[in-house]
Amino acid sequence: FPPPRRSGDFSRNALPRSLLRRIGVSSGDAPQQTGHPLHFCSPYAITRKDCLARLSDYENTTDFMEITHGMILSEEELKRRYVIRHLLIRPGLERNRYQEVFGEDVLEAFSILHVWIAQGYAALEPNGYLTLTEAGLGISDYLGPQLISPAVAKAMHEWEVIHGQTYDSVSGKPEKL
Repeated sequence: FPPPRRSGDFSRNALPRSLLRRIGVSSGDAPQQTGHPLHFCSPYAITRKDCLARLSDYENTTDFMEITHGMILSEEELKRRYVIRHLLIRPGLERNRYQEVFGEDVLEAFSILHVWIAQGYAALEPNGYLTLTEAGLGISDYLGPQLISPAVAKAMHEWEVIHGQTYDSVSGKPEKL
């Protein structure tokens, strides 16, 4: 799995034009919708001072095609991202579509989904969707991180350290109180 990339690794000259046309300049849903392996983001801000600094950085950007923070996702990571993207919101994950995209049944690929169904956090709907139940939606901040691979969790942590930011997600692992 590739390490987190640093500034300059994904300039417009380093990526094929066909990929750049597919991703455009958006880092929102575009990667998740098209299924391409490039994942990229920008540091976020919360305080007024930091938000103004990010806005100033944006206003002074000269090359909007340069990706300064990103990584190429493996096939497994694309599957994980697809499941996270679709299962954690309504209407849920369409099993037939997952089968079409990845050539396997999502329930076979992610055994934890069987556990969630047994615990009442997910359900197979008559319309072919796997969806979180009300109870599952209520703890989706706990369930979601269980789908993140150790490699991506490590890369996320490294990115946060580099940028002095932390995202205190629920680990998805039981904690001793």
